[in-house]
Amino acid sequence: MWLNHATVKRSARLYPILLALTWCLIFGSSLYLTQGSAHAAQATAKWNSVSNASGYKVYYGSQSRSYSSNVNAGTATTYTVANLAAGTTYYFALTAYNSSGAESGYSSEVSYKTPCTFSISPTSSSIAAAGGTGSVAVTTQTGCAWSVTNGTPWITITSGASGTGNGTVAYSIAANTATTSRSAAITIASNTFSCTQSGTSGTTTYRITASAGAGGAISPAGATVNRGASQTFTITPNSGYRISNVTVDGASVGAVSTYTFTNVTATHTIGASFASSTTSTTRLASLTIYPASVKGGVSSRGTVVLSAAAPSGGAAVSLKSSVWAGVVPASVRVPAGSTSASFTITTSTPYYNTSVVITAAYGSVSKEATLYVTR
Repeated sequence: MWLNHATVKRSARLYPILLALTWCLIFGSSLYLTQGSAHAAQATAKWNSVSNASGYKVYYGSQSRSYSSNVNAGTATTYTVANLAAGTTYYFALTAYNSSGAESGYSSEVSYKTPCTFSISPTSSSIAAAGGTGSVAVTTQTGCAWSVTNGTPWITITSGASGTGNGTVAYSIAANTATTSRSAAITIASNTFSCTQSGTSGTTTYRITASAGAGGAISPAGATVNRGASQTFTITPNSGYRISNVTVDGASVGAVSTYTFTNVTATHTIGASFASSTTSTTRLASLTIYPASVKGGVSSRGTVVLSAAAPSGGAAVSLKSSVWAGVVPASVRVPAGSTSASFTITTSTPYYNTSVVITAAYGSVSKEATLYVTR
C-alpha cells in the first residue's frame, strides 16, 4: 500500500554529491498476538537510485525531524524496518552518501502510524442460570480507541461501552428461565468475548424461609421447593393467642391460618405474628421505689408490676415526676409475656430535702410512689 510520496532535490553543500531522491514507504504487516509472543509492525521504504551515490541511509524515530535510529541500506533501493511498536507514529527520512562517506541532507519526511493492538482478559465467561455480572479488561496503547458491539438481548453492557487506551467493560447477564443452556459472543475492542449460560432444570430448588413470633408457630418451619412446585404453610396460635398477621415476602396477606405458594420460581419468605386473645384486662398493679431515700446525685430504681402478662408487642407504662430533683424516662415497656419492668430515677441535689412523687400510668390505672431526696 502506497501511503506517501515525496520528491526532494537538495544539494549537500558540505559534500560532493547532488542527491535527487524519489521515495515512498510501504507499510504492512499488522501486529498480531500469539501466546507468549508478538510480531511488531514494520515499514518498507523504497526509493529511486541516485547517480554518484554509493549507498543510502534510512532514518526514523517517533519525533518529527528527531530520529532516534538509522540503518545503512547499502546500495539497495528498498529497506524494511521491522520491530516497530504498535499504535505509534513514526517519522522517516532518507540520505545518500558517496564513496568518501560524505552524506547528503535529509529528504522530505514521511510519517506512518503503526496499527493499534488490542487484547482482552478474560476472553470468555460461564454464568449460572440465575444470571450475574462480570467485567473484561481491555489492554492497548495510549490513544488507541475501541468500542463494544453487542447484539445479544440478554447481555447488557453496564459501563465501558467504548474507550481510549486501557479500560474496563462491565456487563450483566439476565436470568435464563429456559431448561437449555445458551451461548453468545460480543465484540470488545476487535476481540471476541464468549459467554455461556447454563439453563434451569427440573431439579432447581428454591428456599422458602418461615418465621413465627411469640404466641404461636408456623409449619413447616421453612422448606426447599423444586422449581414449579407448590408449598403450603400452616399457622397455629398457642392457647390464649390468636393470629395477628401473616406476611409473604414482606407484604401482609391478613390473619390467615394457611398460605400456599404455587409454581415456585424464586426464593420467598413467610412470617406470622400473634396477639393475646385473653379477654381479661391487664392492669397496672403496683409501683415501687427502692431505695426510697437517697442523697441528691445518687440514682434510685423504680419497678412497675402488671396484673397479668403483657400482651403481644409489650405494654408501655408512662412515667412522670413531680419535682426536678428526681427525673424519670417518659415510659418503661414491659416485654410481651412479662409482668414487670424497672427504670432508673436520676436525682439532683435539691436546695433542701425534698419528696419526689413518681407517677406510673397504664390504661386507666395510675400508681404513685415517693422518693425522698436529701441534700
